[in-house]
Amino acid sequence: MVTGTGANLPADVYPPPVATLQAIGLDDRGCPNPAGVEGEAVLDAAAALAVMRAYFSADPATAQQARDPVLWPAGDSATTPLPEAELQPEWFEPPWPAAESPYAGVLRTHCGEETLAASWTVVYCRGDCNAPRLSVSLMEDYFLLRRAGRWLVWYVWP
Repeated sequence: MVTGTGANLPADVYPPPVATLQAIGLDDRGCPNPAGVEGEAVLDAAAALAVMRAYFSADPATAQQARDPVLWPAGDSATTPLPEAELQPEWFEPPWPAAESPYAGVLRTHCGEETLAASWTVVYCRGDCNAPRLSVSLMEDYFLLRRAGRWLVWYVWP
């Protein structure tokens, strides 16, 4: 069991991070441990919304369980909880493979092809993604992978 913020979490879902391959300006907390990663998993919109709602939860234990341990050193201050009204399906773009993200090259260099290939991108628009004149500067890209049956956020851009 892994212990953190009062929760006992299974080590097969939350193994410790591994070293980066090459630090290139990203916050160098390491990379997700490849142990137990389900490389062929496909992230659908419903699962993406569920994990993002958990990630932004006001409950620290729920929020931690939505994060890969590579994000744990950031602590609770890294993410401000959001109300349900700001976590509606239309506020997220449909998930797509991280290898198709504009940040794929950076993530590949930082954490390797295996991690990139197993990852999915979810874009949070901070408003209706289909709204006219939505500012791209408000959007955030979240990178998720699936380990031992659970989707986890492992990186956030910016």
